[in-house]
Amino acid sequence: MKIHYKKLLALSLVVIMCCVLLCACGISREDAVGTWCGSYVFKGNNFTVAFVLESNGEYSEVIYKNGSFSSAEVGTWEVKGGKVFLYEDGDMMGTRTEYKYKGGALVNNDHYFYKSN
Repeated sequence: MKIHYKKLLALSLVVIMCCVLLCACGISREDAVGTWCGSYVFKGNNFTVAFVLESNGEYSEVIYKNGSFSSAEVGTWEVKGGKVFLYEDGDMMGTRTEYKYKGGALVNNDHYFYKSN
């Protein structure tokens, strides 16, 4: 039996690339569950945001603007296509916020939210 090293090397590279792409495709539902926090500046105001993704598909979020309570919301969430979607008031046809998973953070509008322990 003759071994074709070039074919074996090519096949190995394809397998490695598939594994890399699968790992980089987003976040799983199990990994998304928990508390996520982040801070950013928008139009000269400092915002601090925390949201909790519950295992039952519900979420709650609080927003502080310049150190004072600004707003809160509740709704439902899901992972779809490796992204996290929050649906305010649980209305999947209404307002939604999309987060991409990047470098261990959920990212929306270049605002990074990190999972707290």
